[in-house]
Amino acid sequence: QFRMSDYSNFGEESVERFGLNWQIIDDVRIRATMSTAYRAPQITDLFGGGVVSFDFFTAPCPTGATGDLAANCALAGIPLGTPLAAAQSAVLSGGNPNLEPETADTSTIGVVFTPSFLDGFSLTLDYWDIEVEDLISRPTSDSIVQACFNGPAGLTAPECALFTPQIVA
Repeated sequence: QFRMSDYSNFGEESVERFGLNWQIIDDVRIRATMSTAYRAPQITDLFGGGVVSFDFFTAPCPTGATGDLAANCALAGIPLGTPLAAAQSAVLSGGNPNLEPETADTSTIGVVFTPSFLDGFSLTLDYWDIEVEDLISRPTSDSIVQACFNGPAGLTAPECALFTPQIVA
């Protein structure tokens, strides 16, 4: 199978699928596929307006933290072991006009055993390999905070630009 698409924001793209489904003998069948996949971001993924939600967070500065994590906590003014004043905080999230299309290469192979001497019995053994690039997803607010604080000393991880730590006394 072959399909070609033309996207106004991303140009032309094609996906292919090759498959095999072979009944070797009455009781054994082999099946296999190799394919590519392509998914362009939706309009809301790219240009969705800001929406406020109340997300859950894990305290970013645990007792006993060392190295870059301890340095980042000190720089943000958060003493180690400080519990969160609230497990939830208001978060503004929305579309990302810099998203790229998601692509994947997939392959599967399997054997189906349907012994004629066991009426209604079927046994399958399958293997699959799926490699996705530029996955279109929304990182959680907690994963952004953790990546920032666990990044290089100086709060210089790219995720740090996505929020402003606020200490509630």
